[in-house]
Amino acid sequence: MIATYTQHGQQKNALDLFRQVQKQNMVMDSVTYINLLSLCANLVILSAGEQIHNHIVCIGMEWKVIVGTAIVNMYGKSRKLDEASSILSNISKDDVNTWNAIVSAYVENEQSDKALILHDQMLQEGVLPNKAAVASLLTACASEHELGVGKRLHTPFISINSKLGIIVGSALTRMYGEYACLQEAYIVFDEIHERDLIAWTTMISLHAHQEHHDKACSYICSCNTQQLSRRDKISFLNILCACATDASIREGQKVHGILVALGMDSDSALSHALITMFGKCGSLTDARKLFDLVSEENVITWNATIAGYTLNRDGHGALLLFEQMQDAIVPDNLSFVSTLTACSHAGLVEEG
Repeated sequence: MIATYTQHGQQKNALDLFRQVQKQNMVMDSVTYINLLSLCANLVILSAGEQIHNHIVCIGMEWKVIVGTAIVNMYGKSRKLDEASSILSNISKDDVNTWNAIVSAYVENEQSDKALILHDQMLQEGVLPNKAAVASLLTACASEHELGVGKRLHTPFISINSKLGIIVGSALTRMYGEYACLQEAYIVFDEIHERDLIAWTTMISLHAHQEHHDKACSYICSCNTQQLSRRDKISFLNILCACATDASIREGQKVHGILVALGMDSDSALSHALITMFGKCGSLTDARKLFDLVSEENVITWNATIAGYTLNRDGHGALLLFEQMQDAIVPDNLSFVSTLTACSHAGLVEEG
């Protein structure tokens, strides 16, 4: 019954039923306790998780690896890392899933240095990390500037697996990207079997971060548009910023087309980035067309469009838009500065 409640999102009923069972000193099977611990982990309900843990200790089930791993995960999600680590001494140390739960907990709580120490302890115990553990450890290597450790993790994994899975492949790509090891990132990406959204987004973000906007755009165009989603907003913003910086109108237009296909062109932040990009690339027609289509006009969008006219020394266009702005919204300091600059560049002293 508890499993049914947890599966259907009735967390309160599941916990209430557990408390009734606890009062009656009844013992449930390990799967039920795992479901309860997962519930507490996902919702970060530490007090209930501690009650369940104490009950498990009282009935002598803590030593079971599958239950102990669930306890580790619960404490890790609750940021109680000392408690999570102490569980390891009470259960078998040869189960990779338990090690992975602790390693992941340290990485998720930004204590990557301790995650790497645990990796050394794993090897001393004769436990080789699985895919999930390797991915967590690679994230730790990226955070702790441990490229050498990351490469050591990479080498034996490749020798065992001719094709990289998405979890390890994406983690390796991100790690090499952190160190700007683009050649290694390319090699890893090519070896990933059945690339998904995570893999493509990783490469897109990597090139956008390095301001290689042409490469980033190339990966976007190579990726199946259906694999992209609103979760890639930051990547698109980075790429548009790079296109604006280098005045790369062609790449910017490609990204705009993809955003339209995804229905993301109406997003406020992306609209602003697109208008800025078109303005800096000298395409005032595209910038103004997009501005006219924006449903949610705000001072940022107005300023971005005026700035486009200013950059292209179109004082009349900037002044006309500023006058329209005054009828629609209250200008801010940037609005005035941008318009005055445009008037100055165009010799419109009296108008300014």
